Amino acid sequence: MQDIECSLGIVMDLSASGMRIRTRLRVPEAGRVFTVTLASLDGPVLVGCRVRWWRKAGVLTKELGIEFVEPTPEIAAELGRLASRAAHNETVRDEVSEGRTRL
Repeated sequence: MQDIECSLGIVMDLSASGMRIRTRLRVPEAGRVFTVTLASLDGPVLVGCRVRWWRKAGVLTKELGIEFVEPTPEIAAELGRLASRAAHNETVRDEVSEGRTRL
């Protein structure tokens, strides 16, 4: 997820239908629709979303399960591309880490 930033916090996981975020910000009410900005190497994407779940992840930190809400076909396609690239980046990162360990 190193190439994707979110206005709400750190993106831990991303799919075409939602994401998991770690944040220190105030958690929006469950069910309330709000907009976040996802920034990638291709530029920003504004997407409507809602909190599906949250849990404490530390003293001031929370993890949120975010569902994307009715994205346009263009935004849905971009989210799919971001999720696909993010999955590939994690695989590449693991291979690089393994290679460094062997050195």
